[in-house]
Amino acid sequence: MLHLAIQAACASCRPAVRHLSSTSSCMAGKRWRESQGLGRSGNEYGPLTDNPDWSYADGRPAPPQPNQLRRKEEQRELAERIDILSKEMLQGKVKYQDKLDAKRRHEEMRAERRLKPKGSAWKQEDYVERRRTASSKKMPST
Repeated sequence: MLHLAIQAACASCRPAVRHLSSTSSCMAGKRWRESQGLGRSGNEYGPLTDNPDWSYADGRPAPPQPNQLRRKEEQRELAERIDILSKEMLQGKVKYQDKLDAKRRHEEMRAERRLKPKGSAWKQEDYVERRRTASSKKMPST
């Protein structure tokens, strides 16, 4: 009996919580908007967001709104960041190509500095064959 009274008291103290999911309605049409080249949500960019809400009757443009100025600044910063990253990427490609060229030149120099065999080709082949058989005879088999 006491247990039921405690449960009733605890239930009355707690506020009722309802969990509603709104993710599907918030992102409705996301894939379609992205396939059409629009923003993920309808208010990220586009004519409704970027163009002024009004203009003067004589045709003068309205002064820019604070959010328009903020978006313009964000777009400028993004363009600068893209420019910096593309330059870094180009520098990285050039540096990598230079590294490959230096490695190739180093290998060519090593090949040029290597001792050249003397004698005719059949003697060289015979010499290599004799060395191969001699080294195999010296090695103990395991």
